[in-house]
Amino acid sequence: MRKINPDRDEIFIDILLKTANKIPLGMIYNDLIFFKIKTTEPIFNGKHSCQVDAYAFPRNNK
Repeated sequence: MRKINPDRDEIFIDILLKTANKIPLGMIYNDLIFFKIKTTEPIFNGKHSCQVDAYAFPRNNK
């Protein structure tokens, strides 16, 4: 499990912005399953900012 990193996860940050920070529980993207989204401190990826706290783990993680 890891917290979303704005430097590594720029594409995911863009998706968050496009979906108004609402990602379905268990969404699979880039071989990761995102299972927790909540509003916290703003994240800035160089182009955009959004208030999210997202955690993910690899799909193949047992």
